[in-house]
Amino acid sequence: MTGGSTSRSAGVLSRSAELEQLTARTAAMQAKLAEAKQAEEDTARELAAAQYELETAEAQRRHAEDEVLRLEGIRGQYDLLLRSLEESVENLVGELESLAGRLTDNDARSAAAQVEINRQGSAAADARAQAEAALSGQSELLEKSGALAEEISGRKSDLAALAAEREATVRSAADLRALCADLSGDREQKEQMAETYRRNIAAAEEEIAGLQTALEELAGRGAAFRQRLAAITEEKNALEAERTAKNRAGQEMNENLLNLERAVAKLDQKRATSAMEEKQILDRLWEHYELSHSDAQAQRIELESVPKANRRIGELKRDITALGTPNIGAIDEFQRVNTRYTYLTDQRNDVEKAKGELQNIIGEITEEMTKIFAEQFKLLSESFQTTFQELFGGGTARLELEDEEDILGCGIEIKAQPPGKTLKTISLLSGGEKAFVAIALYFSILKVHPTPFCVMDEIEAALDDANVTRYARYMRTLAGRTQFIVITHRRGTMEEADVLYGVTMQEQGVSKILTINLNDMAKS
Repeated sequence: MTGGSTSRSAGVLSRSAELEQLTARTAAMQAKLAEAKQAEEDTARELAAAQYELETAEAQRRHAEDEVLRLEGIRGQYDLLLRSLEESVENLVGELESLAGRLTDNDARSAAAQVEINRQGSAAADARAQAEAALSGQSELLEKSGALAEEISGRKSDLAALAAEREATVRSAADLRALCADLSGDREQKEQMAETYRRNIAAAEEEIAGLQTALEELAGRGAAFRQRLAAITEEKNALEAERTAKNRAGQEMNENLLNLERAVAKLDQKRATSAMEEKQILDRLWEHYELSHSDAQAQRIELESVPKANRRIGELKRDITALGTPNIGAIDEFQRVNTRYTYLTDQRNDVEKAKGELQNIIGEITEEMTKIFAEQFKLLSESFQTTFQELFGGGTARLELEDEEDILGCGIEIKAQPPGKTLKTISLLSGGEKAFVAIALYFSILKVHPTPFCVMDEIEAALDDANVTRYARYMRTLAGRTQFIVITHRRGTMEEADVLYGVTMQEQGVSKILTINLNDMAKS
């Protein structure tokens, strides 16, 4: 099944293909961008290494120049010291003055040397600033920088030696001043001191000659260093040109990267638009037909004619509209109600089944009870008639059911005819007769169903003495199977008892029990 605009569906498919192509191009551009960034990082690292090496070489060169200048100053100082020593032989006082002048001259030259050092340091700083932009990876520059570092280290050692010699010379001058103060002393001491000075002068001349030789060597090496510095400067310029070219290439790559990012942003926007259009189509598919994309694909069929399909869609929509508003929850409501109905039906069937079973059980029990009651009622009626005749000395009595068809639900009538009287129901008898008939009924029940013991509480209170005696004697006949506990105030009943228990209160609030065993008394 298909529907909607055919050209629109084709546009979605073409946009999907275009999105895939754009995604592939974006991935390729991102890979190129990553490679460009990696190359830029490598170039930056090489540039940093070259700058570090150049700075190290410049520092070593400056240090070497400082050592050269210091050695030249020390050589001048030794020249002045030599001349002053020669003059000191002739006149020690004049020698001291010349020594002071030479020291002053040495300070001036040191200041000049310091100025020269500062100038050379400025030049070296300029050279270092120019070389900071050079790129790394130049093996020749590394070798030259290493050689220059070694030479500068040697110069540092030479300059340290010269510094030590200068300090020794200053100490010698101090000694000479001390000796000048002692010139007024012994002449022999002065001659010895002069001889010592001569030896010192000879040693100084020899040392100066060695220093001059070393200075010439340092001058030659300084010239070589200058030549090397010129070569390094040329290399630095070449590196700067190369750096400029790489910077230009980097700018071009950045521009390309920006263009690629703009293209990627446009592609992402197109992809988002296509995704939104696809979602709208799927939403319309669900709203109009309640079909998902997978269901629509499964039900898809080829259309012979789009206008015919549109007309068919319109007809189906009119038919659906004619059906009215559908109850969307009817299915769920039916499931819920059907589940509830099934559950209640099962419960009703279970209850009806249990009711039938209970009714059968009740019927069986009722039938059994009816049978047992009829049998026992017959026995009880016969026993009651016999017991009545024995107690009353004649007459008749019987038990009758009010409705023999409903034995368990009907009442029981007691009819008695004492000797010499007419047959009456128990309700028409006197009080004593009613009590005596009730006692007869009770004794008849004990005869049919005897019990281990029986408690009677003044049941003979309404009887006269003659009937009390009959009652007590008849109870004695039943004492073989039942033990009677009788509460009574009648003498006739007490006479038939085996043991009497009496409660008396001789003192206020104090009860006392008295016991009399009549059998023991009869034996005695």
